[in-house]
Amino acid sequence: MRNRGKIAGRSIEHLLNRRPDLKKSLNRLALLKMHSDLTNSIAHLSGSIVAEDPDLFYDHIKWTENYYRHRGVKPGILVDQLEALLKSIREFELLDSDNTASGIIYSGIEWLGNHRNSPTTNEEIPVSPEGLEYAAILLDGDELNAENYINELIEQKWAIEEIITDVMQPALYEV
Repeated sequence: MRNRGKIAGRSIEHLLNRRPDLKKSLNRLALLKMHSDLTNSIAHLSGSIVAEDPDLFYDHIKWTENYYRHRGVKPGILVDQLEALLKSIREFELLDSDNTASGIIYSGIEWLGNHRNSPTTNEEIPVSPEGLEYAAILLDGDELNAENYINELIEQKWAIEEIITDVMQPALYEV
């Protein structure tokens, strides 16, 4: 599907309109991650349609659900994302004549609905504000700003070990 970024952005708009509670709880980094996640979902959906193999998308959804669970993402967010994605795909008039895309998405939502109440066993890894800021810079792809940010921490007398363990490592887990 073309315009993956635009579709992902529109899906986030739909999601935030549907779930106003998320507007307050999602920071910039979380929104960037969600955009990336939706873009990946669109790519897997496209691939499964082209390959005529819906399992490619289902496997992606299962992986994403486990990833979200590990990250401590609220249960149900993935279902809400997929519903918002379906709405966006309809708006962009990208559904094929036999509704393959919508059928694949609905099946993914159904599978997730059956697993929505599965217990979460993994705890979220805490990330410092500096780690979150560094992760956001990395997600923006701004290498110079990332380097400058680390240099600023050094100028603020952060120990190299602290920068690595408290900023860089957690940020890379976030990314």
